[in-house]
Amino acid sequence: MTLNKQQEEFIAAQLAQGNFSHPDEVVNAAFKLLEKLQTEYQNWLTETPG
Repeated sequence: MTLNKQQEEFIAAQLAQGNFSHPDEVVNAAFKLLEKLQTEYQNWLTETPG
């Protein structure tokens, strides 16, 4: 995986702020959030009358 400069800076900031101790933790958290958002969106589509 290749990160752009903005992504690298975001990860560095998260590490500097002490929110995570390793870059992999930041990426894993991002994937979990994306998965949650997609699941919630799919649930909303299913539950919303069309």
